[in-house]
Amino acid sequence: MPGVVAAQNLMKFELDTYIVLDMPQSVCDQVKSIRERYGSRLAILPVKITVIGSSGIGTFSEEQEPITAFELVDRVASMFAPIKTAFRRVTKFPNSGIFYYEPDDPQPFIELQRKLVSTGLKFKESPFPFNPHCTIVKFDQPSKELVNEIMSLPVPKGQFKLDVLSIYSFNGYDSRLLHRAKLIGF
Repeated sequence: MPGVVAAQNLMKFELDTYIVLDMPQSVCDQVKSIRERYGSRLAILPVKITVIGSSGIGTFSEEQEPITAFELVDRVASMFAPIKTAFRRVTKFPNSGIFYYEPDDPQPFIELQRKLVSTGLKFKESPFPFNPHCTIVKFDQPSKELVNEIMSLPVPKGQFKLDVLSIYSFNGYDSRLLHRAKLIGF
């Protein structure tokens, strides 16, 4: 698979490395379309909900051995059921230009994060409380008109299933997929 680093070649997590839930193609298409329409640099990044790395818990510690991390993520994925969710609304983080889709129920994401943390994996700290979200666009200083426009964007309709847990390393806007695991629990 292009962009996937062979686990045996990765000695440590040198870059910021996250655990995310990949969005289904229909949501990816809608979000990427919005990102491209607004010229967002996020357009080249994966469309996802970050479970580990941006809020609640920081990215992987450099002390964490990647092979062990992949094995533990696989173990959690084998026991955790796919998440069925829908988006409630478009919202934004306070005092920022980051707009996102908010899932209708954050609890399954909170439970997945807790389950991953309970494995003993080593992570850095995060100053932000966990807020499951799918980032749509990011602006440095959006005008009031632009804020209103983004906040009124349509929300993808209907429920969808999240069943792919991925580990990505990021170097700015360059992302590298390191590992994938399918949520298959009951």
